[in-house]
Amino acid sequence: MARRFALVLFGLCASAAGGAAAQEGAWYRDGVPAVLGPSAAAAPGKVAGDFGAQYRRHGSPRMAVFWMRRLSDRTVPEMRTVERVDEAFDIGATGNTRSSATAWGMAVPSWGRVDRYGRVDTETQSSGTVSGQRSMRRELHNGPVMDESDDWLPEEVSLAAEASLFQELRRAGVKLVDRNTILRLQGAAGASNPQAVEAAALRAKADLLVEIVATPSWDSETGVLYRVDVKDLRSGQLVAAFTTPAEPRAGAAAQFTTRPGRGYVESRSGTPLGQEIAWQLMEQVGAAWRR
Repeated sequence: MARRFALVLFGLCASAAGGAAAQEGAWYRDGVPAVLGPSAAAAPGKVAGDFGAQYRRHGSPRMAVFWMRRLSDRTVPEMRTVERVDEAFDIGATGNTRSSATAWGMAVPSWGRVDRYGRVDTETQSSGTVSGQRSMRRELHNGPVMDESDDWLPEEVSLAAEASLFQELRRAGVKLVDRNTILRLQGAAGASNPQAVEAAALRAKADLLVEIVATPSWDSETGVLYRVDVKDLRSGQLVAAFTTPAEPRAGAAAQFTTRPGRGYVESRSGTPLGQEIAWQLMEQVGAAWRR
């Protein structure tokens, strides 16, 4: 996990450096081409328009998106027993106190003695004990384990990328289905098999499944490579599958921002990332539908 996180940070820094070089090349060196040329990819507006037309011609299928997770091939859930032990105890202590007093006088008091110099000594001593106790609770839980997400991107980047991905798909008119909602609705029937609940929910509420996962890559400018699979849930057919570094194209929102004393730097927001994945997803599925 630490290595993956380091790769992501390395990729962000490398991409920012490349973007700064492009800015300097275009601005400061007259007659010399920019270090990084503009992307040859289609403009975002054209991508969404072309896909929207294809999408409607294919009946506007409902789409469920699994962000940083895959549909597991397990049909029987993994069972796990979890043991939890709580302990509580108090510390017992024993203490002694001692005090003395000295008085001068010739009279013999009833509570002391007088030596030949007329000094009276007294002494008191007390002790106390605090008792303690210890309690223990043991709890066992046995049940199925849900398939977990494999999202190791920085949280703020992942959340922003997912949101912008959904926003671009909705702008193109896609009917998006929320995974958590359909699972809860399907699970209300009381089924105890998470894999069966997930499969039934997808079958009932969605027509296309999009899986998006990420892996470190030394060949990518950003240090990350994304794998996108689009599957037809009605037939099980693979509609589209591709990998991409998801480098923002011209027209992506907030590709670069400014920092005092640093000039142009790449934005750490995940918005351009989500947009680029959405646009490539629409391009790939649209091309598959035109065949």
